Amino acid sequence: MEVLMAQKILLFILLTISCLNISYSWDTTAAKFYPLAVGNKWSYRYQQIAYNCLVITQQYDYIITITDLVTKPNGKKYYQYSDGRLERIDSTTMNVYKYSGNSECLIDSLFAKIDDNFYSCRYTWTMLTQSEVTDTNSILFAGTQRKIKIITCNAMIGEHYYLMQGIGIHTHRLCEFGGMREFLNGCIINNVQYGNIVGTEINSSGVPVKSSLAQNYPNPFNPSTVIKYDVAKTVYVRIVVFNLQGKEIVKLVDEEKTPGTYKAEFSGESLASGIYFYRLFVEGIFIDSKKMVLLR
Repeated sequence: MEVLMAQKILLFILLTISCLNISYSWDTTAAKFYPLAVGNKWSYRYQQIAYNCLVITQQYDYIITITDLVTKPNGKKYYQYSDGRLERIDSTTMNVYKYSGNSECLIDSLFAKIDDNFYSCRYTWTMLTQSEVTDTNSILFAGTQRKIKIITCNAMIGEHYYLMQGIGIHTHRLCEFGGMREFLNGCIINNVQYGNIVGTEINSSGVPVKSSLAQNYPNPFNPSTVIKYDVAKTVYVRIVVFNLQGKEIVKLVDEEKTPGTYKAEFSGESLASGIYFYRLFVEGIFIDSKKMVLLR
């Protein structure tokens, strides 16, 4: 009887451990869409585009590398990129988080399937926006057909990115009146090179690598909001606000700027509720456009 009872107890323990392993096991298939490891490296071509996203106005190649694995005050370990970004994959949910300030926010859901939605701060930093897996397919990269997931970011018209199995982010594109796109030249994943590694390594020196425009915060707003923007080199900068009909409302910035990160405040005190757009121009060339909502 004692032997039988001992066998039952042992069986119960083994089943319990098995269930725990199933519930909290690392999903290797999902993780392949976002390979995080020290030494992994990606080379991208960045293009600024204008005129309904048909004309390239500027382009360059850059390299981003995972340089370290660090522990933050929240007790979690994050992979650190050469540009200072910190990211991790939660082994239970297979969600991807980035660390900013003293907290973290969701940037991807590796379990997400077609038509699944999640709220992400991948390209916004200051707010969560709805993202959706809108397609799954396969494309040719470095001589091999690879599975991809296309994630559409609903904060901006035409913004989406590709996650490629075994590679990570392959493409990021934003087109609303103009915008940007970047796509993968090549990468080194787990010491194996795919494609070409070209460009300049991005570092965390504090000087922006490219001139860019961030989403305003708060949004919606009443009556004022803050617009953050980066300037990569000494250039003449304009930030102009337009209404939904395309009429210019105000020039928020209209001067030469040295490299750095800046903030501009926009007040809608005298304006009606509605959708407004703000656009960044560098040396007279359109760089980016974003929309904001004044809600009284």
